[in-house]
Amino acid sequence: VIDATGKYVVPGLVDLHAHLYWGATIYGVEADKAAAVGGTTTFLDTGSAGCSNFPGLRRYVIEPAATRILALVHIGRSGLTSNLGELRDPRYLSVDGTVATIEANPDVAVGVKSATQITSWASAARRVRRWPPRSRPPSRPEPG
Repeated sequence: VIDATGKYVVPGLVDLHAHLYWGATIYGVEADKAAAVGGTTTFLDTGSAGCSNFPGLRRYVIEPAATRILALVHIGRSGLTSNLGELRDPRYLSVDGTVATIEANPDVAVGVKSATQITSWASAARRVRRWPPRSRPPSRPEPG
């Protein structure tokens, strides 16, 4: 028995905006350490990895974590690996790669992350609307 007098007792919390690809991207925390401190049982990684580096996020972060991690796949092929603007150049967009990554990882890849950088957002939005409905996941645009 734990005396919780004067304390808040809550179920495990869900963090809906996290970057967990520690050491591989410009942002990132270690999931299990952050979970232990904050009472989080589930994280949503919001686009740390794109189709080019999602296999690493899955293998080195998601699979070994004790904490449940779901992820948005960044529509930019390498996710948040630079602070120069991951979508400033439309050549970094990979709609086909993003779709393939989501279809190959349906247990953890639950949607798309995109940044609304002026030079490419309209192009990305047009491409996403052309996705086949069976593979059109929820998307989360974020000011960039």
